[in-house]
Amino acid sequence: MLSENQTSYLEANTQHLPLSFVLGLLNSRFLDFVFRHVNSNTHVSAGELNALPMPDVTAEQQTPIVALVDKILAAKRANPQADTSAWEREIDERVYRLYGLTAAEIKIVEESSRKG
Repeated sequence: MLSENQTSYLEANTQHLPLSFVLGLLNSRFLDFVFRHVNSNTHVSAGELNALPMPDVTAEQQTPIVALVDKILAAKRANPQADTSAWEREIDERVYRLYGLTAAEIKIVEESSRKG
């Protein structure tokens, strides 16, 4: 029998992005789509995280996503079955705008998400 231990962590970089903002991006439909198309398994390495495209954003652009992630986390702490889908959808829409996706590109991401 083989056993393996691994430690994963996020390290701060010079962008100083709030963790809630990063969580919003990583859990968005768009970055899920990107990750599924560049990775062949569910094991996430630091290299794969570093390869994900991160937008160059201002604090003003981060604030709404941070607020939504914080609402979702608070709702899930209070009730793990809480329906946060409207907030999740709003994050997806904001992420699409941050990355400048066209309507056609959003359609591809959305269709892939429904299949996936």
